[in-house]
Amino acid sequence: MKSAKRLAAPLQQQPRGLPRRFAIGYSLLIICALMFWPALATAQTAQPAQDDALVIPAGKTHTGSVATLNQPIVVEGVVEGDVTSVTGSIVVRGAIEGDVVSLFGNVIFEPQATADGNVMAATGSVVLPEGAMIAAGGTVYNGNLDGRGVASILPGTGNQPIDFAAQLVLSITLGILAVIVATLLSFIWPRSISGGARAISLAPGRAMALSVIWLVLTLIAVGVIATILIFSLVGLAILPVLLLAAQIPYLVGIAAAGQVVGERFGFHGPSAVAVGSSVLVVPCVGLAMISLPAAFGLFYALAGIGIGGMFMLRAAVVHRNSASY
Repeated sequence: MKSAKRLAAPLQQQPRGLPRRFAIGYSLLIICALMFWPALATAQTAQPAQDDALVIPAGKTHTGSVATLNQPIVVEGVVEGDVTSVTGSIVVRGAIEGDVVSLFGNVIFEPQATADGNVMAATGSVVLPEGAMIAAGGTVYNGNLDGRGVASILPGTGNQPIDFAAQLVLSITLGILAVIVATLLSFIWPRSISGGARAISLAPGRAMALSVIWLVLTLIAVGVIATILIFSLVGLAILPVLLLAAQIPYLVGIAAAGQVVGERFGFHGPSAVAVGSSVLVVPCVGLAMISLPAAFGLFYALAGIGIGGMFMLRAAVVHRNSASY
């Protein structure tokens, strides 16, 4: 009870309005969002490259890698290296003897096109029609989380849509893993998870606002780091690890949010986390049967509230420590 009061005091003593550093941060976020929004919007539908594309003509062989920042690429000949575009789509009509990566665009193969390496469309679609060939050791990373996109990261499925049963098993497995990890985190950091849960109960609106800020910052950070990595020699191999690491805060968040829900059912500690996170995850699993993007969005929204609570806990601790000096 005393710890809850100590947490509540700093939260309630914070001045109203936005401090200057937050105003600057909001301005930077808006600028970055305006910069990346056109690329994110155009990456959702697979369309051929525009007229200003960088073209490798048919019958020509380009030795070395090809990379653009804001320009589509059309490969009609042969590229002896990697092909990378940050915000442009890539159309492959010939052969690429390396990796094919588009961060905020689509990768579109036409029949008879070939690639000897990995293929990635981080936020868009990989279109791989019948007749197009990817090397046996190559992997397709499809940013669109539809059935075809999920199938592209499952072993032995290639780029074909998964059936309902496989999608159900995948959704349930991910849901169970999320609950297990959240419960384990409550055993490892019981005070932090409980403190974050108390912060959410005291100021749920502020927790939701902080969750939105965290999401935007995460997207910007992952986008910048991914852009750097895909231009490096080992970037494509590290990028999936980076994307997995970005999920860790959301597992902490689902633990904190789950404890709030679990305590409403009369549970406490790790038991509350296990019960509450299960209650939060079940709708996500059900929604995954209809739309995987919507399911992931719901999970991130719920877990983001927990992240906001953890931020408020940290701010309260810093405020209390600074006041003691």
